Amino acid sequence: MPRWIILPLYSCITLATILLLMMPRLLSGQELTTAPQIKPDPDIQRLLEALLKYKWPDDKEARDAMKSVRELTFKTPEVLVAQVLYFSLHSKAAKGDWGWFGLQVKLASESGDFVQRGVIPFLESKDDALRKEAQNWLLMVDGARADRVPKVISYAGILLKKKDQPPPRLVDYVFGINRSKALFLFGQIYADKPDFVEVPRELLWADHVINTTQWRVMKRFLQKGDLELAHKEMETLSRKDWYARRYVLQVMGEPPYLGTPEMFERLKKDPNPLVSEHAKHIESVMPDFVQYLKRKAEPEPMMK
Repeated sequence: MPRWIILPLYSCITLATILLLMMPRLLSGQELTTAPQIKPDPDIQRLLEALLKYKWPDDKEARDAMKSVRELTFKTPEVLVAQVLYFSLHSKAAKGDWGWFGLQVKLASESGDFVQRGVIPFLESKDDALRKEAQNWLLMVDGARADRVPKVISYAGILLKKKDQPPPRLVDYVFGINRSKALFLFGQIYADKPDFVEVPRELLWADHVINTTQWRVMKRFLQKGDLELAHKEMETLSRKDWYARRYVLQVMGEPPYLGTPEMFERLKKDPNPLVSEHAKHIESVMPDFVQYLKRKAEPEPMMK
């Protein structure tokens, strides 16, 4: 295996694990935007074929191909990304090849934001295979960051531009990476004067109360009244903007499951499909979810 594959490999696998439970939703659901179609470019496909053979530093053909690909990355990232996705799906040589996986990591780490912008539109494709490949590439870009921590804020630009019709699977993606940061980001985007420095304080507090309660449940430090406080904040958020309602569903769908059956049923009928479709997704993977909420009683306090 080429040495440049190994270093970023762990971070990519880790991020993929974090988002594993989110994948079914990313690969299904409503189409609110139209993804572009891909037509293979013979010249770029030949470049990628040459790169796949890049095993040793003295391989001049592969070095020249890498130089050309880097130039395309910065000049026309949307063109290169489309061709890379096509190559991944249709090249027999690329399937299961560690060299190709390493090349993906290398391109992602060297030109993450450029690749990111090119990949995002394909998350909305009706082609299941293409959609999954686009998702994998986005995971690759985020996993190859220097600090190995995906940044929700890096999606602020495109989400701000598309605030009138947010790409549904990109919404799923950012909430899956970090639901708290996603809530804060959308709160900033939909503010009267978008500001990516200050977080709306009511969102900050609500998220703090909810996360603290979940932590106390999991660590057996629950105190009397904790669940009521968390449910109060969730109830308030569930009647605010769509992203706050979407956040509430994200909380409800992750253990330890908080919320009430009435809240869930209301959000399942939400007029915004970014909310209602996710509620239906939760119910599709957990058919007895509402019954579970009904049966669940408040645990005995662990501390006085």
